[in-house]
Amino acid sequence: MPRTFDIKTKKDITPSGTSNPCGVCRRQFAKYTCPTCNLQYCSLMCYRSEAHSQCTEVFYKTSLAEQIQGEPARSDEEKKRMLELLKRFEESTNNSDEGEEIDDVASRLEGINLGITDYKTIWDILTEEEKQRFLQLVADPASDESQRLLDAGSLADTPWWISDVTSRTAPTTRAIPEGLLKTTQFNPMLLYNVFHVSLSYAYTIRTFGISAFNSGIQVQDEVDLFRNLLLPLSPFLTDRKSSLIFTSVDGVMVDWTSRLPEPPTPEFVRVLLTDAQTLFRSHPVVDSTENPHSSCMRFISDILGLVEGPKKYAHITHKLTFYLALISNLPTRASRDLIEAIRAWETKNRDNLVMLEPSVHKKPLVEEL
Repeated sequence: MPRTFDIKTKKDITPSGTSNPCGVCRRQFAKYTCPTCNLQYCSLMCYRSEAHSQCTEVFYKTSLAEQIQGEPARSDEEKKRMLELLKRFEESTNNSDEGEEIDDVASRLEGINLGITDYKTIWDILTEEEKQRFLQLVADPASDESQRLLDAGSLADTPWWISDVTSRTAPTTRAIPEGLLKTTQFNPMLLYNVFHVSLSYAYTIRTFGISAFNSGIQVQDEVDLFRNLLLPLSPFLTDRKSSLIFTSVDGVMVDWTSRLPEPPTPEFVRVLLTDAQTLFRSHPVVDSTENPHSSCMRFISDILGLVEGPKKYAHITHKLTFYLALISNLPTRASRDLIEAIRAWETKNRDNLVMLEPSVHKKPLVEEL
């Protein structure tokens, strides 16, 4: 039976002996509770649903307004993404209010250096009416108007690796310190650890129904929810002293499925294994600056963006950066071998995908360094 958490306190509030369905979709078990109306729901997609709009609109307006008005300057990429949204928003306003004299956001922002300007400066340029409408659109990314504004992109619910990996929804590959790039040698065994993390990543992205962690404008509660689901699924990332190394796909699957909040369906396991193969598949390199394993590097970079900043996640950032350097030197043959091993495991366990008891295996599934 899955546990139910209060979205604010993150405390387990599951009544003993109960397994309530999601109050929105009625198809999944509820994992979270709305702090405003006590609705129990299963995912971010259900939380954002039209049936729950009386709470989500207020929540997103308040949280986003606090974030935009109170946070210090962030990365150039984030500011440019917000500026793009604001420009598109103003264009849609101009198109819907023909004949009215409305200041153009682009002209009002002319001369502003995005590299040093914080959100408050950009936000204060908007009129009160524009602020309210913009917040409403971000609070309801599924609406037709929001999708037109976003060009059906950054807040779409299709994982980025399903579409064109060069699209604007795909995470940007993080730069790797030159010293680490030169000193990191490929260790084929560590590839299974990265495979483990890829399952946690795909599971989290699909559970919350988002394209990527870096898509759209997020509020802190969303970021916390993403972290709180993903990180416990691959605890060797969070354990500072962990020297765990997986040695097979079998070992990864036994360990990873045992950490899920509820048993996965065979269909979902197949989807996640397909996701992992897509992320590890090498691509033909056209530009000399590109890497054949750019998809794998992108998903690691997306997780890096999720944990960068807070000091308590510094060791996770270091591990992920090391994995990034490892994948940058990954031989194409090694990724093909991993994909073949995943397919072989799936074929072998086709009729038994979710019954993965460690006791049935005689060989060690993981080993310590």
